[in-house]
Amino acid sequence: MGTTYRVFCDCGFKTTINEGGTRDSFQTYSAFPFWCDRCGLIEVNTRRKIKCPYCKSEEITAYGDESITSEEHGASLADTKVIWSHDSLYEDFDGNSNDDGLEDIEYEIPESNKYSLCPRCRTFRLIFRGMINFD
Repeated sequence: MGTTYRVFCDCGFKTTINEGGTRDSFQTYSAFPFWCDRCGLIEVNTRRKIKCPYCKSEEITAYGDESITSEEHGASLADTKVIWSHDSLYEDFDGNSNDDGLEDIEYEIPESNKYSLCPRCRTFRLIFRGMINFD
């Protein structure tokens, strides 16, 4: 099951992004929004090696992580470090880990009272609003 989110910022940035997968594809595809320092807001398949689908960087951060989420509306990125690597997270198509001892990571969309880093203005004003659930 998945959810489509409307993502928007006071600066005028807006887009839609998916979280999760369908009942037919959840074993091989599960989307989640990530921050890439080069590419901004990206949708990543968390069922494979976590990396930016555009620049292939592994230095990306899941939205909801405290380094790119703030309760202070309009705070600046200059006060925050954005470094969190997923280089060890990998699951093969059977859902089995290829690394012994690898934990499953639960990603969570930021709560409605928190603001995320906007890819356009690079301040903490981005809001995620759930719109549609899909199966």
